[in-house]
Amino acid sequence: MAGNGAVTDVLPDDELRTYAETFFVVPGQWADYKWPTKLAWQCVAFNADNADLVPKNEHGVYAFVIEPRIAQHPCIGYLGLIGKADSLPFRDRYRDYLAERDAPKGRPRVRRMLTKWAGCLYYYYAPVADAGQIAALEAALLDAFIPPFNERFSAKVGHARKAFS
Repeated sequence: MAGNGAVTDVLPDDELRTYAETFFVVPGQWADYKWPTKLAWQCVAFNADNADLVPKNEHGVYAFVIEPRIAQHPCIGYLGLIGKADSLPFRDRYRDYLAERDAPKGRPRVRRMLTKWAGCLYYYYAPVADAGQIAALEAALLDAFIPPFNERFSAKVGHARKAFS
């Protein structure tokens, strides 16, 4: 603040608008999440150098999480997207996202997430042994977390979410 009481160090409105997203934090949806097995999540920073760290022969569900990783806080993250690696393994899906990030065309919401938070984006993946359960697990996670960069949800969540779009 300057000596005359004027604020001189202000975050520009356009920067706030650039990074603004709507997140739905709905405890009732979390309580409704039921899955019979525990998920063993692993994590890598999302960048081209880490593609070979992602399993090339495993399938399951994955999530992109925006994490500032500052102030030694162990658990600040914004869940951006949930997906499934059922027909393709995790590494192939990871590489698909790298290609989509760098391509001139792609899903606008996904490209926005991949480019706006480059350097702060983490790819979490959880292997699922029974490939027949992957789609149902993805649907359950989508309805529980309602990530802002996903577009397909159950009818119950999808109708409610569209009211805020």
